[in-house]
Parts: sequence; structure tokens; C-alpha cells
Amino acid sequence: MSNPHNDDIERSFERLNRPQEYLEATHGLGATRPGRHVRDTYWPQLAEEIHDSRAKSRDKVLLRTLRGLSDNDLARDLLAIGSAPTARPAIRLTATPPR
Repeated sequence: MSNPHNDDIERSFERLNRPQEYLEATHGLGATRPGRHVRDTYWPQLAEEIHDSRAKSRDKVLLRTLRGLSDNDLARDLLAIGSAPTARPAIRLTATPPR
């Protein structure tokens, strides 16, 4: 016999979780609350790492390519790119075995 209290909790969880599942399925993990939390948490840290790496880099081609992007914009874009495909089952990121 099911407990009516547990059924109410489960229905409430489903109702709250449904919009997050939709966002994850349509826009990727970065659009959900957990994805936004990860982005907001690591964005400043990644921007600082990018700034430090640019100061030490000797790769002129890379520096010329990234010249128009600020550290914050690059960090934001990298986090968005990294979190978008994680929720999409249609994208397969598998290595092809050597022949």
C-alpha cells in the first residue's frame, strides 16, 4: 500500500523537476539550475586561469586568434560549450578504434 504522503512528495518533485528536464533536453545542461551554478562558480576561476596563461603563452598564432576575446568572454564561452553537449544523447563523443 502506498503512503499518500510519499505520493504527494513524489508528485511535487516531478512538477518541480519537469521544467529542468525540458531545459536540459532542449538547450543542454548549461541552461539548468545546476548548470548555471557550475558556470557561475567556475567562471571567475577559469577567467583568471586564462589571463595567467595568456601572460605566459609563447604561441603567437593562438594569441593572435584570441586577441579579440576578453578573458571573461572566453571563459563564459568555454563553460557553455563544455556543458551543452553533456545532456544531449544524440551526440556521441567516442574515439574511433585504430585499424
